[in-house]
Amino acid sequence: MDNTETNPVSELDSKRIKKEFAERLNEALDDMKVLPKYKGRQHIVAKLIGVTPKGAARWLEGKGLPRPMDQVRLASKVRVRVEWLMFNLGPKREGGQKSNTLLLQNII
Repeated sequence: MDNTETNPVSELDSKRIKKEFAERLNEALDDMKVLPKYKGRQHIVAKLIGVTPKGAARWLEGKGLPRPMDQVRLASKVRVRVEWLMFNLGPKREGGQKSNTLLLQNII
C-alpha cells in the first residue's frame, strides 16, 4: 500500500494562490489607507484578527493563508467579500460598499 497522499494542488499552484491572496489583501488594506508594508501593516492586521504579527506578515508576503474562520473575519474587517479575497471571485465588495477608514481608528 502506498503511503503518499494525492495532492490536487501542485506546489507551483500553491505559491501562486498565496501570492495572489497577498496581492488582494494588500489591495484591500491600501483601499483603507493602512500603513504600508514594513511600516506596521502586519501589526494592524494582527490586531484586526487576533493573530501574531509574524502570522499576519506571512499572509501579507504570500507565504501562507489564513485558516477558514480567519478568512471570514479578515474579509469582514477589511470590508471585502471573502470570495473575492480568497479566490478573486465576484465583486470586491457587496453593493458598491466603500472602504471604511474609520475602522482603523478603532484599532489604533
